[in-house]
Amino acid sequence: MEGERKFGIIDYPVPSNTRPNAGLDYRKILIVNDSKYIVNVGIEDSDGVSKSQQRIIRNNYLIICKQIIAYVKRYVYSAIKEREKIEAKYRFSTLHNFHSELKIIEGREKGKTKKNS
Repeated sequence: MEGERKFGIIDYPVPSNTRPNAGLDYRKILIVNDSKYIVNVGIEDSDGVSKSQQRIIRNNYLIICKQIIAYVKRYVYSAIKEREKIEAKYRFSTLHNFHSELKIIEGREKGKTKKNS
């Protein structure tokens, strides 16, 4: 399966003629909860993204979205269990910087409350 490594799906390949190993690396996701920080720019306006890469992203948009959502959900589950720094899939993820946005701290507190009940 594309993007699959020994520890699961962490990316989606988006090769071009000049960059045959290019892709979207899910470990480098940014979480933005406030829409005022989002600029509505399509990939067509992105510098450095070739037409062939734009086509791949556009044609596989739903698959990419599903994989990203699954990656983030599994990260949250792992982080609530405090395993995100141990599991290879998440060790180098930028999601470590977004625990408050992902409500991981609250999830850990709920887990501790359940254990103490």
